[in-house]
Amino acid sequence: MKPKIFDDFFDIHLINYISYSVQHPDYPWSYNSCITQTQGEEPWHFGMSRKFLDSEYPDIKECPEDKLFFPIFFKIQEEFELSFSNLLRARLDMTFRSPDNTLHKPHVDMGENPHYSFIVYLNDSDGDTIIFNETSRSDKYSIQEVVSPKKNRLLAFGGHHYHTGHSPSKNNNRVILNVNYGIN
Repeated sequence: MKPKIFDDFFDIHLINYISYSVQHPDYPWSYNSCITQTQGEEPWHFGMSRKFLDSEYPDIKECPEDKLFFPIFFKIQEEFELSFSNLLRARLDMTFRSPDNTLHKPHVDMGENPHYSFIVYLNDSDGDTIIFNETSRSDKYSIQEVVSPKKNRLLAFGGHHYHTGHSPSKNNNRVILNVNYGIN
């Protein structure tokens, strides 16, 4: 699937409620020393994350806040003709204001498993997402698509493409929901 961008994809009241909820001080975030899940610790590559569904870690404890996202899953499934049983992972990421052009490591979300990746932007921010043409690790990546964060924007793309994002440099944070569905 080539990258597709959908603005105002979800009900705005739902997105506003989710955005407010996940940025509330009581929301259960965890510190992550490297937000792209690659090994190592580099300056400004930290953030907060909340993994609430993951086929690789079925023992993740469910909490009531996780149910907030089911309407998002259902809408994605309906639009892209996917099944809930193909949902591999869902996680939130929050990166914080950092020096200009702090670019995170290129990665794929679910390794070599065939999958689709979806990013739901939960706030207006800077910190573009970059989708690369490459489908294997490389010393030099070529850009296929650059997508700016915009609240209630959905980015859909083939999960086998390496991708990454920038931390914001003008806004305090950038909050996304990353969802991955397996391909039958």
